[in-house]
Amino acid sequence: MSVLVVQSAPLTQLEALLPRLLQNISLSRAQIAIDQLRGTIAANGQHRILLITASHQDSPESALAAVIAIQQPEPDNQTATIIHAAATVPVDREQQIELITAIEPILSSQLTQRNITFLQWATDLGDNEGVSEWCKGFGFESMATLDYLSGDVPSLRKDVPSGKQPVPSPLNEPENSLQFIPINLDRNDTAPIDSPEETGNPEETGSPEETGSPEKTGAPEETDSPARDSEYKSFVTLVDSTYSQTLDCPALAEHRTALETLKGYRTTAAFEPTSWFRVVRSEGPEQQTEIGCVILGLHQPPPDQNETRGVVEIVYMGIIPEARGLGLGSQLVQHAFAVARTHSADRLILAVDQKNKPARTIYEAAGLMPMLSETVWVKSLSEPRPVPTE
Repeated sequence: MSVLVVQSAPLTQLEALLPRLLQNISLSRAQIAIDQLRGTIAANGQHRILLITASHQDSPESALAAVIAIQQPEPDNQTATIIHAAATVPVDREQQIELITAIEPILSSQLTQRNITFLQWATDLGDNEGVSEWCKGFGFESMATLDYLSGDVPSLRKDVPSGKQPVPSPLNEPENSLQFIPINLDRNDTAPIDSPEETGNPEETGSPEETGSPEKTGAPEETDSPARDSEYKSFVTLVDSTYSQTLDCPALAEHRTALETLKGYRTTAAFEPTSWFRVVRSEGPEQQTEIGCVILGLHQPPPDQNETRGVVEIVYMGIIPEARGLGLGSQLVQHAFAVARTHSADRLILAVDQKNKPARTIYEAAGLMPMLSETVWVKSLSEPRPVPTE
């Protein structure tokens, strides 16, 4: 292969590149990639899309390979998602390795300039057209294989007369020992105040050219609700405690704190601030213990599809180790169904680690069935987290 030119390319090239870039991946994965790009552009986030191409020096306009990444919006703008990377013309393995080797340092440099510290990439299962070679060549490691499940939201009553809507089930049923207490979130909040262990570290916001404002100095962001900040810190601590000995993507904890993960949840289009819950268990007349959390998202139907109902997503649910094995997980799922009914949603979706057999059993017992599976890859661009010492 002749001398390669690797460079950032204008987004005007996307339309011509996408069919060739996505031609060898599954239809569902290609649709997800296109939806991510469309959603970012629709939200005026073109500046968050990074397109890098590799071409022959003598024909720089004809891309041999390309990679597309999207930087998350605030408050998680230090994370980026690789949409896809692949050759756009037929190449043999030696040529593919040459392309990967040429693109990787340029990609890393561009991402570092944007203050990105964490990368994620979801791919089809298996080595479809050498995709794992691209992932490994870019320095990613496989984090988990996820199964995506979906199920209809059942009505509370099946004998409701025609023309009448069923009454949504109560979120805290009297016979249920669990209470689901909403977290006081505001959709318009910026990044929540840093947790005590992270306060003082700069929370980068992107380059000044992109934001139009100077970088933050690292001081905790002041808000008009100290009580809400305290509640959120407590919730972060609770979520972190559910990560202990988890079977749900355990490797993620090596790259992301609970606070960073929650920031990511808040940047998605499905973020629903009324549907984050602490789960409390009553153990006596005056004794209550926090045992877990449920975080739900809401996918609204497109504006032009008035007859389509929304979809609720279990973004995350977790139980602390001391409360596992007591049959409480199914109650968390039923709570998700109840919330879905209050949103008039007709479907519940989620992703679960294939190795998390206990959770998978709970979901399937609730009527959730597999839709698709994918491999999730991750890469940290920051310094490795220090290992605690006693």
